[in-house]
Amino acid sequence: MKKSILIVIAFFGLLNFVKAQTKTIWIVRHAEKQMDDTKNSNPPLSKIGLERAEDLRKLLKGKKVDYLFSTSYLRTQQTVLPISKERNIAIQDYKVNDKAFIENLNNLPANSNVIIVGHSNTIIPLAKDLGAKILLDQLTDEDYDFIFELKIKDAKVKTSIKHYGASHHSSNKILAIN
Repeated sequence: MKKSILIVIAFFGLLNFVKAQTKTIWIVRHAEKQMDDTKNSNPPLSKIGLERAEDLRKLLKGKKVDYLFSTSYLRTQQTVLPISKERNIAIQDYKVNDKAFIENLNNLPANSNVIIVGHSNTIIPLAKDLGAKILLDQLTDEDYDFIFELKIKDAKVKTSIKHYGASHHSSNKILAIN
């Protein structure tokens, strides 16, 4: 009897270990930016954008997060700032189209959870560089509410695409192929 109980405990322990070896990467576009000053190449988030940043925090509440990455633009940093403040995790800059960044992500521990904030023309190529199979090449300028979740285990990537916050997207036609 004791041996059976130990086997069951070991089995569930192994299941938890295997599950813990999945790396999760969430990729989002920055939230809505202020558009009133067309000469400003680094505008902050608008009121709606700040609300969306808070929606992202709420969406991921209760999820383990180990790393936050953002481009150096104010709008991308502000999108992940509520999570950074709540969890006391530093926001690390990354360069778009930097193969070393992809390599660094791939070399993170297998059970890492990562949030990356980018731009309409960069987040889908980034997801694809990490192994996601997505039918579109980039988002439109109106797409702010997509969150791409990549579950990476044993070099296999399972991609799910969802919306968060207020609906503000031009299409539901972004499909992932797993």
